[in-house]
Amino acid sequence: MTSFKAEIWRQVWLYKRYSFNYFSDFVLLIMMFMAIFFGGALLGGGVLGTSLNALVIGYILWTLIQNTISQMGMSLTSQMQNGILEQQFLMPISTRRLFFNKSLVNIIVSTVQAILALLIIMMLTDHWIKFSIILVIPFVLALVTTIGLGYLVVSLILHFKRIGSTLVIFQYVYLGGLTD
Repeated sequence: MTSFKAEIWRQVWLYKRYSFNYFSDFVLLIMMFMAIFFGGALLGGGVLGTSLNALVIGYILWTLIQNTISQMGMSLTSQMQNGILEQQFLMPISTRRLFFNKSLVNIIVSTVQAILALLIIMMLTDHWIKFSIILVIPFVLALVTTIGLGYLVVSLILHFKRIGSTLVIFQYVYLGGLTD
């Protein structure tokens, strides 16, 4: 539990230290959705009814999965470049536990960001989605899946060292999985 608390405090410190970067990423996330929304309105005559619900929920779920998995890959790559990764393998806590704690914190942070983005998107589009309790199940299953995919990304990074292009390919693969 101590390592989990330490990981939470590390993430809070990073958000405080690099708040402008995180804020600009969040604004970009909202702007990307608004571009999709208004682009669909210009080209296709608008996105209405249940298709708007599907667009909003699909976009939020995609960004949630993408942020969770990409953050694990980017943080591990950054730790490798800074020379911190070796120190983590020498810690008294197992690396499995350490990476699990990191992925849980990434999921928590990404979920908070996704909820905030969802509220802002619903406010900007003036289309409020009524969620049923059954809708929580796909979100929870997607989050559980991201832990396994995060471990896959970590193992690929540890083996190949740099896999930035592969992470981009993964983004499109699970975007395609969400559209089916």
